[in-house]
Amino acid sequence: MSGQIRTTLGRDSAHAERHCDEYKEAIDRQPAPWDIKAKANFDGLLRKLQKDAKKLEESWKKWETMIDRIQDEDEHHNELELFNNWKDDEKYVEVMDNLEQYIAEIESYMQVPWTPTAGATPSIVNSSDDEETDMTPINVSALNIPKFAGDYSEWNTFWELFDIYVHQGKYPVISKLAALRSLLQGRALAEIQGISTTAVNYPTVIQILKKRFGNQQFIIRELEQKLDSIPPARPNPASIGSTVTAVTNMCRQLKNLGIDIDNNSMKNNVVKKMPPREQRQLQELMFDKPNTSIDDILEKMKEMEIKVGTLNRFFFHKKRRFRWD
Repeated sequence: MSGQIRTTLGRDSAHAERHCDEYKEAIDRQPAPWDIKAKANFDGLLRKLQKDAKKLEESWKKWETMIDRIQDEDEHHNELELFNNWKDDEKYVEVMDNLEQYIAEIESYMQVPWTPTAGATPSIVNSSDDEETDMTPINVSALNIPKFAGDYSEWNTFWELFDIYVHQGKYPVISKLAALRSLLQGRALAEIQGISTTAVNYPTVIQILKKRFGNQQFIIRELEQKLDSIPPARPNPASIGSTVTAVTNMCRQLKNLGIDIDNNSMKNNVVKKMPPREQRQLQELMFDKPNTSIDDILEKMKEMEIKVGTLNRFFFHKKRRFRWD
């Protein structure tokens, strides 16, 4: 059913890979900052990458819409499984990640002012006589730092990675700021939107981001709100699996921030994230063993996830064998 969509995805993905390679070769030949001519060339590349990203997103959306309209349960299951396999394919994941990364890099580098000596003048901000500045451009895409969009719960991970790979490195400060901007999106990028990309503004940008997103109380509140907003899982392996993973990760983060998660309110909240049948089993566990900890509940939920997935695969293959017979 989705044959034409998959053909389009394959073709557009190949075009995107070629344009990504074109960008990597161009940035190696001509690192930022750029003069007017170079900016024009990179602007053309930017438009190609943006067009590639849009085409791929439209194809994925078209496929999802087609799946939603399938009435037959078996056909819906098979098509959804095929969609998920394609969407999780490392080739397509890498292409989409590269497109996002390179688009952000070009947009950020476009804001860096150019002077005839810009590529040869080391920064004097945060430098000392006994430190040699590394003038090699920062290859942000090779660092594999996830972009930060303003989610409080993701700030600590983002900053620790950026701090190790970029902030503590002996790069020009202007390069550090350009790299930082290229890794921001959404409300995080909006928070520093009015600040020009100059070396003297680098400490200011860091201070703003830490004050805005590094507040521990904000992080805790965001995690608690996320946990509360998770709807009960549907009685199928995919829904139960994603719910168990999300709930477990949030509980672990809250615990690491010093929050007492081993209380009745939290236990009941977590139990309610499961389908009705699993909820009853967990409530019986808590009734029979009043000292059941949140870790016990999360472990039991994981067992339920594995059991449901195993049984589903067993009956699905058994049903297919019955049809063939």
